[in-house]
Amino acid sequence: MGCFGSDGKTYELVLGAPPCKVSLNRIVVMKWKNRNLRALAHIVCGDAEHFRYRSSSYITEFFEDCDLDYVHDGSTRWAWVASKLEEVLALPHPNPSVPPDAFIRIIRTTDVWWNAAASD
Repeated sequence: MGCFGSDGKTYELVLGAPPCKVSLNRIVVMKWKNRNLRALAHIVCGDAEHFRYRSSSYITEFFEDCDLDYVHDGSTRWAWVASKLEEVLALPHPNPSVPPDAFIRIIRTTDVWWNAAASD
């Protein structure tokens, strides 16, 4: 998959890493396809089957549980969450195949909530 360097040229990544912007010294942005961000946003919001529904205040609580200071503004839930996921993916991370720590916390917290919903 190609990544765009700070010089505007495309570079290939190994290990099947998702497309991302890179500089020659470090990664700048990990970029996911919009449909994947939307799908994960629907999971976080609880719009996906088998996941707990979250109203605005519970979306804020979810991000607090992930140690992120995001407060839902009342806009369309999945679109707002998708934009926050994109912000999180833009945070610094160690290499092309490892997402930012905050994104890993989101995935882990989603799993914790899913397991809690499954046991209800």
